[in-house]
Amino acid sequence: MSVQTRSLLLAASMLGVVALNSSAQARPDFSGTWVYEKERSEQLGAMDIPPAERLIVTQTASELALRTEGDGWARTYVFKLDGSPSLNGSNTISAQWDGASIKLSVRQSTDDVSVESAQIWSLSADGSDMRLEGAIRLSDGTPLLAFNLVYRKQAS
Repeated sequence: MSVQTRSLLLAASMLGVVALNSSAQARPDFSGTWVYEKERSEQLGAMDIPPAERLIVTQTASELALRTEGDGWARTYVFKLDGSPSLNGSNTISAQWDGASIKLSVRQSTDDVSVESAQIWSLSADGSDMRLEGAIRLSDGTPLLAFNLVYRKQAS
């Protein structure tokens, strides 16, 4: 194989890597107001925890602010998107990008018990639906709940 042919093959393979890295780094914007779609969601486990009815998300390049609202309650969380832990009351949240999805790890501790949640947030291709998939377990690994929640974006 000639030097020119090898150079062309190397250049072509490098372009493929650059294209792959560029598409893998495309990060969607989760910002918006999202409404829970009960009929399209599921929860499996020993606990029946009502999910937030509305999520209000504000996203910057480095962090995400989340307001969760339910029947008579609301909570606000702010966390970084670089994998470093962010303390929000009794919750420690770590979030980082995984391609076009956000992986969250949430740990909530009280005097009596610690609960952990692993979640993956993703958007539909058209950005109209947000899916939250994950599980909640005690810190000793005992499973409490698995979930696949769908939220529909409200028009601005």
